[in-house]
Amino acid sequence: MIEPLSHLSIPNRVGHRRPTHPAQNSGDENDHLVSGDDGDDGISEDSGSEEYELRLLESIQENTAARHASDLVIARYSEQTAAMKMLGELAVRGYSIEDALDQVRSHYPQLF
Repeated sequence: MIEPLSHLSIPNRVGHRRPTHPAQNSGDENDHLVSGDDGDDGISEDSGSEEYELRLLESIQENTAARHASDLVIARYSEQTAAMKMLGELAVRGYSIEDALDQVRSHYPQLF
């Protein structure tokens, strides 16, 4: 028999853990912490060191770049979704596929 995965927890951004299922939360505000988890993210906490500051800056830059890339993907997906919706609406109105595509191309040239 396959064991259910509901007992597992997922690390959050600061290295602590949160329950994967709401039933695991007993209501205690510190319930998301797992004993023994020190939140070690691989960066030394000697905040006076130059190495720490460089690693922190690199981490911030990587996170910013990842968020920017994610925003671009979402924007592109949203444009594609809107173009497909427009194409469908034009087809329902009786436009030929060629005319409908021309309309979509004029509104979303970046997709073609």
